[in-house]
Amino acid sequence: MPRALSARPRRRIVSRFGWLGVKISERTALGAIWVAVMLAGVADSSAQSKPEDAPASVNVQHTEASGSYSPSPRSGDPVGAPAEKENGELPATAAWRGFGVQYWGDTYTPAELAKAPHSRLIIEPSRLGADISRTCREEQFTRDEIRLISRDGTRPVVGYLNVGELARYRDYWRSETGGACGKGALPAWNKSGQGEPGAPETAAWYGAPYGAEELLSAFWTDEWQQILRGRVDDLLRNGFDGVFLDDILHYYHWGTDARLREASAKLDGPADIGAMARAMMRVVIDIAGYARGGAPSADPDFQVIVNGAPYIGWDASAGKASRDTEIEALYGDYLDSIDAILVENALSRENIASIAEVLRKEYLRRGKPVLSVDYWSAAEAPADFDRFRERIAAAARENRFAAYVAADGLFDRLYPPLEPSPTETGADRDDEGAADTGSASNSSR
Repeated sequence: MPRALSARPRRRIVSRFGWLGVKISERTALGAIWVAVMLAGVADSSAQSKPEDAPASVNVQHTEASGSYSPSPRSGDPVGAPAEKENGELPATAAWRGFGVQYWGDTYTPAELAKAPHSRLIIEPSRLGADISRTCREEQFTRDEIRLISRDGTRPVVGYLNVGELARYRDYWRSETGGACGKGALPAWNKSGQGEPGAPETAAWYGAPYGAEELLSAFWTDEWQQILRGRVDDLLRNGFDGVFLDDILHYYHWGTDARLREASAKLDGPADIGAMARAMMRVVIDIAGYARGGAPSADPDFQVIVNGAPYIGWDASAGKASRDTEIEALYGDYLDSIDAILVENALSRENIASIAEVLRKEYLRRGKPVLSVDYWSAAEAPADFDRFRERIAAAARENRFAAYVAADGLFDRLYPPLEPSPTETGADRDDEGAADTGSASNSSR
């Protein structure tokens, strides 16, 4: 999803909540009648074409700004997949129905967010980035403000955290560079990493430039994981109920882009796609374990939501002739660590059946709710916005996903929540409680 702490809209995805349109690629399972489609990261509708500087050696389907990828065909189910029952019980996703997402904008204040009718909120935890704040530090929402937004803890609030990319408006960038700050003090974004005060490229967590403006973290390093733990500490201290982990799909880019593999070797990083996938799963597992038990303000109920990368289990075993019990156990731990997966534009695509099948098999059957964020601007055949919402709401009910619909991927406002289906069972309605979010007229758009 786009991050715009400096009040500058960045039309990129969530992974990027990759934010915005998504490229879909077919995956064929050898020896089985199994066709699935990967839905990846995130990029907005303005970035649907291959960037001029995208590495020529990488599959065009995954180098586009959307962050999606074309997995290599492999036979059989992914590691950790249950072998029985095609139609196991689906989890109760009712609690997530009616959720919303906002990162910045004119209404990005505690008072306005508190009035929003959504059942749950995913928000950027800082209202200002370090590069434009007077203190040269991010201005984060306080615990009292989060209490207001959460309505005294009755509505969960989840904070954004990017695990795969770096941002110059974060505190860690300032602390490493040691340069001047304040509005206009730092030079414009430079994808080469040059020209910034200090030498951020010497930091252990500095990975490599990627695409048009992304700068990747060396996510496998201890130094980066300590930074992530520090940011989780901030979320816990300020009263957030969970964390939304963006850009985990970058493990795939590291593992498939020849230029990034060369950079990884220089950084003593994982050597291939399988090792990268396993390293990313360990990062997610570490964050979850730290937040729920190791942190000073640990919360055993702290939620972890990942953005995209539903094929990480397959990719973890890339290059191996058979399923590895250690990798299978790691994938199981990864799934146990997360509470939900978010995908973008899954419900608005023509091949929704293939995408939904993958998500049902890998996540719903394991009790992990699937959240879908669909953008009107990225729709293949957009009607008016209200009709698009109706279409997405119907698809969400059919597939048992929780959905949110926005006009675009800027996330500078909240759009009306999608109400729960009137056809759901009484038990489902009891579960969702406050998720019955009311009419569009109550939106804080």
